[in-house]
Parts: sequence; structure tokens; C-alpha cells
Amino acid sequence: MTKIHQKNKSYHGWSSPEPIGLEYIHATLSMAGFNCFLDNQYELEVQGSCQEGMTFISGMTCEWPEVLETAKVAKGKGYRTILGGYHACGNSKDISEDCFDHIVVGEGEEVAMMLAKVLLQGETVEFYGQVYNRENLPRVIHAPRIKDINSLPFPARSEERLGTYILFDLMWPPNSMQKNTSIVLTSRGCKHSCDFCASSTVWGQGVRFRNTENIIAELKELKDRFDTNTLIIDRKSTRL
Repeated sequence: MTKIHQKNKSYHGWSSPEPIGLEYIHATLSMAGFNCFLDNQYELEVQGSCQEGMTFISGMTCEWPEVLETAKVAKGKGYRTILGGYHACGNSKDISEDCFDHIVVGEGEEVAMMLAKVLLQGETVEFYGQVYNRENLPRVIHAPRIKDINSLPFPARSEERLGTYILFDLMWPPNSMQKNTSIVLTSRGCKHSCDFCASSTVWGQGVRFRNTENIIAELKELKDRFDTNTLIIDRKSTRL
């Protein structure tokens, strides 16, 4: 069956940007046995051993209306809502909407695991010197940097989602020939802290690189599983 791509050009040159941050969290929590559902680029639903669910929501400042609406719908379902991403990291003090229960500043994988254990399994968890339970979770949670990013699982991708991602830049292959366009992060962080860039608000200063073998393994998975022929390599910065 031939795929029909929606070619509605948006501000970022994508028809629908790959939610790479949520896909990393999806993979991390799935490996720990949590049921995760990623239906769009803004929201990851997670179910545990109890009735309550939680939703991780992420987006950029220019996507704030969509992010806010997603959070309101999730809150209406009775989910605990956790906001992360560039807008949350750069504006955590100014976000007052009550549809967000918690705001994560920094990298999300380890914090997501802690929150899932506390909120969905009712555990008391020690997290970087702090002990958290359901009663004492702060609204704004600062996440330490993950030192070894090679230890992270590859993003939880699906052919159904990748098949909707199309780039509209002047490039080869053109959008009519692209198949399962994806983003690959080869590093995290930057040695600079430019006023016009939000990188340091999420990743902190300094660069952490993935090793060559780890990157090649992800590229091979993208080709073998999804027949991907278009990649965005997010290199972040030159080596220190």
C-alpha cells in the first residue's frame, strides 16, 4: 500500500518533526516494563501497575499553543502531566498554567524513570541525593546531565510515524523521494552559551559525544528496520 504524505510546509521545514526527545524517554521506560504510547510529536502517555497514568509533554516555544492544548486534554483525562523540552528548560519560572503538574529542566531520561517509579508504582526513590515520594515531588525538577550517553537505548521509532516526516529544504533526495526521514543525535551539549541558542538550557555546557560504533549501530537499525534514506545529523558542536 502506497503511503500518502501530507506535504504541509511549516515553520521548521518539516511536515511533522520527529519527537526525538520523547522517543528517547519512550525507549528508556519501555525497557523498564512501562507501557508507553506516542501518538503525536507532543505527548507520550505512560501506564504502570496502577490505574493512574502520566503524560510527558514536550515542545518548542513556537509550538506553545499546541503544547498547552495537549496538556489540557491530558489533564482532563486525570493524567499527571510532566512538561519538558526547550520551552520548559528556558522558561520554567514563567510557566504558571495549572495543567502542568511537574516541569523538568534538563535531560529527561533519568528523571522520567524516577517519576514513573514514584507516580505509577508508588515507590520511594533516591535520586541524586534527594529522596522522592508522591507527597514531596517539587513542581520544577532539575535533571543532572547524563554522563554516558552511549548507555541510552536508541529512540523508540515506528515506521508509521517516520513515514510522515518530510523535509522541504532544497536537498537530495527531494521530498517526493524521501522515505522515513529521521534525526540522529551524535552528541549532546555545546561548549558555547550563545544568547540566541537554547542548547545550554537543556544540555548544559560542554559536549558529550557518542562513540562511532554506537552511532553506526543506530544508522544500521534505521536502514534495516525502516529503509530510511534521509537523515538529519544533529552534531551540536565541534570537539573541545
